[in-house]
Amino acid sequence: MALLKCKAGSPAAWREVVLKASKLRAEVAVKMGIVDSAHDSAAETVVAAVKLGEELVLRKWDGHVVQVRAKLLDITNRKSHFLESLA
Repeated sequence: MALLKCKAGSPAAWREVVLKASKLRAEVAVKMGIVDSAHDSAAETVVAAVKLGEELVLRKWDGHVVQVRAKLLDITNRKSHFLESLA
């Protein structure tokens, strides 16, 4: 849930995805900011992924920061589940 809250920033996106359990087409998910890009084929997706990887390398991207954030999200998620179980 924490990841969804981070990606679905607007209340409208959150309502569609979580409360209505809507199935979204890729183009709509891009407009809502849930995904970063959408492509017409698997080959185009691979090309875009490689390009993004190359951009991250040029920026000297450090995956450690992402790991730390993922752990924090996981800890937050576990804490909320624990608190819900007490209620």
